[in-house]
Amino acid sequence: MPPARRPRFTFVDLCCGIGGNRVAMERLGGRCVFACELDPDARTVYTAHFGPTPAVAHDLLNVKTLPPHDVLCAGPPCRSYSRANKGNCRTGQPAAPAPDHVSATRLWDHLLGLSTATRGALLLESTSTLQTAKAATLYAALLAKVRAHAAEVHDAVLDASEYGVPQVRKRWFCVAFKRAQTATARGPPACPPFAFPPPNAVPTPPLASVLATTPRATHVKARSVTFKRS
Repeated sequence: MPPARRPRFTFVDLCCGIGGNRVAMERLGGRCVFACELDPDARTVYTAHFGPTPAVAHDLLNVKTLPPHDVLCAGPPCRSYSRANKGNCRTGQPAAPAPDHVSATRLWDHLLGLSTATRGALLLESTSTLQTAKAATLYAALLAKVRAHAAEVHDAVLDASEYGVPQVRKRWFCVAFKRAQTATARGPPACPPFAFPPPNAVPTPPLASVLATTPRATHVKARSVTFKRS
């Protein structure tokens, strides 16, 4: 999907995966000015879909600065504290780290440090496990760090099945504004107050409506994705 010719805003797409955030941002009229993803298969799919501009950087920890932008989008790896990993949720350390794994704390710290180039807001996403009692220490520390980089912070767990997607997928979302959106003693709000969209505002389509009857040969298969059922 090509970006708008005259963008309403600019954004960066960090830990971008195959581009879910970018699809949403471009539909709203945004233009991507920087992207970053560690997984080579995901980078291949991302570039095949969106084209070579901007080029997708590799390791986020090697990124020192970002171009000026309005919105920072990021979905950092969550395997160290997800349900699929039996690691230590209090520290963000995994049970069996892979060679390319970094602790959740270190990655989040670096990501938020890069947000000095963000003019408007941060849109952060992670597994819903982050907002559970078992990850309480990590969650509290992360929110405190986000608040240190923003004037107003909202977070919630949303289920994709309640927003027009035929899949039960609960994810934690955080929207952090650099400027307060509510009225203060200094003056009126920058824009109308923020609220997450209400659930079930649109009907959920059947699963068959989004499945290809005959998969195309151009589909890219990720070698790094495996599934285990015990």
